[in-house]
Amino acid sequence: MTKHAGAVIAHVELPDGTDLTDAKVQKRVDVRARQRYGQGAVVAWPRHPDVQDGIAPLVPILQARPGARRLPLESAAKAAKLAARCEGWGLTLVAYDEHRREAVVAQLDADTLRVRNRLASLLKCEPWAVEVVCHRVWDDKEGEERLDQVIVLRAPETSVAADKRQQIWAELIPHLGGTGGWEVVDDPVSGRVRLRYGVPRRLLPRTTPADIGLEPIVRRDMWHHLPLGVNPEGQVLAFDLRSGPHLGVGGATGSGKSVSIRAILAGALLHGHDVVVIDPKKSCGDFVSFAPYAVAWGDDTLEQAADIMEAVYAEGGRRKAVLRSLGLPSIWHLSQAERDEHGIKPLLVVFDEFQAATIAKSVPKGIPADDPLMQRARSHNYAVARIQEVAQSGVLELRFVGIHFLFAGQVVSAEAFGSALRANLSSVLVCVPPAGGLPPKREILGMQFGDSAARASELIAQLNTRDHGLALTMGEDGNVDGCRVAFCDPAAIDELLAAAKLPEATRWEIKTSGGDADGQVIGGRAPKRRAVEPPIRDLDTLNVSLDDLEGLDDEDLWK
Repeated sequence: MTKHAGAVIAHVELPDGTDLTDAKVQKRVDVRARQRYGQGAVVAWPRHPDVQDGIAPLVPILQARPGARRLPLESAAKAAKLAARCEGWGLTLVAYDEHRREAVVAQLDADTLRVRNRLASLLKCEPWAVEVVCHRVWDDKEGEERLDQVIVLRAPETSVAADKRQQIWAELIPHLGGTGGWEVVDDPVSGRVRLRYGVPRRLLPRTTPADIGLEPIVRRDMWHHLPLGVNPEGQVLAFDLRSGPHLGVGGATGSGKSVSIRAILAGALLHGHDVVVIDPKKSCGDFVSFAPYAVAWGDDTLEQAADIMEAVYAEGGRRKAVLRSLGLPSIWHLSQAERDEHGIKPLLVVFDEFQAATIAKSVPKGIPADDPLMQRARSHNYAVARIQEVAQSGVLELRFVGIHFLFAGQVVSAEAFGSALRANLSSVLVCVPPAGGLPPKREILGMQFGDSAARASELIAQLNTRDHGLALTMGEDGNVDGCRVAFCDPAAIDELLAAAKLPEATRWEIKTSGGDADGQVIGGRAPKRRAVEPPIRDLDTLNVSLDDLEGLDDEDLWK
């Protein structure tokens, strides 16, 4: 038997097999419920749905304002008097609308009143500035009812820092019935806070390369599998290049973005990739352990980065030519012997701080064309244009020849990377600062996760602790999950790759453009690859004497 403190006005019945924890499902049902039953309708989504034989349970829809009425009220100053009068009528002042100059009163139950008043006390505000709805269930283990869920619909805490908000919820929980087992989902996107009872999801405080399957063994058959971290269920989360060939990695300073990229690079090398690393903003300082194994290393100027990007595109052209000559659609139709013969391996191109590196420079009008400032800006902007052209063309054209791109920056969004490029980054990783730091803003989550922003926000609230390495992943299907990224410090990477006996890479010989805006266009410069030495053969000896040459004129000698 299930009972509810808020008035139950309906139940949600979903098709069998529906994932009740799916953020998209919840969002659509929430909207439909409000459209049909008004803004006071709240869907009490269970924390751990009791699915039996694939049959989803009924989900109650609660009315946050049962028996609600609207009364005229000239000013907020008279709210206290109205609240006192409402008690005599068996009603409670729920809210005051200063624009309409109306008060909303309703019949709140004991649980809702108790939780609301305690939260208002913690927030040091009037009780009607806070609105909550409570959900009770029957606990078979305890043999009695208990409070199962509290949803904070409205509270003046949205401007409070993240750590302060967490402290408020921590102080509220003892008044809900015990201190253990409560999960706080503080969603900055919807502005709502859910406190749900049950066993919380937890991440390991630290994850190592061994935890995600990175062993000192080269596994070329696992080329598509780039392991990243471990989720709360102990499963390894990885990028699958077959379904999501290009990656976007985002994260603010101190969020663990560089650590995540190191894990991805280590996985790529151990799974048979060549790698290219480009980071002209920070001179590849976060990735020095990978320098011996990179076929191209862009740690200097933006012009050098543009040269390398064009060399990658030209390498894609070389691979296309090989496939055309053999009449095959992709490199994965080549046998291993054919790939070895033509020097074709999966190639991961990592471009860190892409957004910062590709910002064009503006120059005030009136500066002469031969001014050094104008020349530097012209060279810089030309390099930016070359990089952006290769990036946009490469993600569209080069996946079938085994070339994959990873672009990283503060934010993975259309605004930061450009809409055409962002649309083709089918897998996204967003690193989250540990608890106590600044939480991602609503608009930032929306730009990176789109319709899945609410789910991303919920996961951050669930999983964020003071441990480093929290990251959220989203694939092309829009599903979001959280993990603890494997901590790959440079020393551990050196040991891991050395133990795998990886040979040092032969660097491409790339002709530099010199930053001339009148130089060669995209794809015109292929990387110079290491020449294959001809086999050594034993040769016969032809002994010739001067007598053999007698009687031959000059024309006979040159026939």
